[in-house]
Amino acid sequence: MSTSVPEAQPRALDHDRLEQLALVLVSDLDASPDPAPEVLAVGILPPEPDKLAVAIRPLEGADPVASIIGFKSPADWLATGIVATGRWSAMSDAEAASGTIVRRSRRKPEGRIRMAHFVTRAGAVLAVMSKDGARPEAHWPDPGGQYGRADDVCRRILGVPTAPPNRDVRELWALVWCDVIVERVLNGAPPAWPEIASAHPAIGQLGTIDAATTAWAVDNLVGVGDEYASLHPWDELRQLCARNEWPVTGIDPEHAAWMDDGMFSRWAAEPYPELSEMLDDLAVLLPPESAYRVWRTVDAWGLP
Repeated sequence: MSTSVPEAQPRALDHDRLEQLALVLVSDLDASPDPAPEVLAVGILPPEPDKLAVAIRPLEGADPVASIIGFKSPADWLATGIVATGRWSAMSDAEAASGTIVRRSRRKPEGRIRMAHFVTRAGAVLAVMSKDGARPEAHWPDPGGQYGRADDVCRRILGVPTAPPNRDVRELWALVWCDVIVERVLNGAPPAWPEIASAHPAIGQLGTIDAATTAWAVDNLVGVGDEYASLHPWDELRQLCARNEWPVTGIDPEHAAWMDDGMFSRWAAEPYPELSEMLDDLAVLLPPESAYRVWRTVDAWGLP
């Protein structure tokens, strides 16, 4: 008579041990009063008795966090994280709660920061930071409110869903539209309104159409833009990008396939300035009537 032996279950991740590790990693980066920027990717392997097994990989390049996009952790990893040095600047509570990608170029750096961001396979989030060499502090924020670049990457490494899209897809089309208008103005005389309106992807994607249809689309850009967004929501746009059927600035097809819809929505908008900043630029570059019509159209879409 034979008996079966139950398969050994992996040890659960000890949150206290993970927190201790993160504090050590952040403290270690504090060794120099003003160290060169450093970014580390950290994987938490199945623990041994009284030990926490760790895999560490330095990240390099112009965008270290983005350099690890596409990596999939082994199935037995319990958590992954990003540890980095950088500069910090203040933001309002409203900005922090919005989940909007913060444009650092317009912010004045106020000091040095060392930080670690970990996500467990169960979806828990650990954040540790030290400002200007102060003693690191750790907290476990609500995982449902996370939107940062490090959080997106850590989650996708583990195959954990990221926060859902926090932008209207019409905002991406508005950003692309304003970007094209700015480029055309800088390369020549300010275009007339029909040319400005036709630069929106909703009209541009119509291809070669007769003059009457184009004129109708120009006069009804708000409705055309609404319909265009409903036909191409974030999930479809990501799938098209992943199949290389719809290029998106800054996102390779294989990266789009690795992302989920939430991460894709944030990274697709990242190459552009904030929409309000682009509208301010157009207010200077365009004649007042044209700039007002652009603003009025964007406002009709309910965009900031």
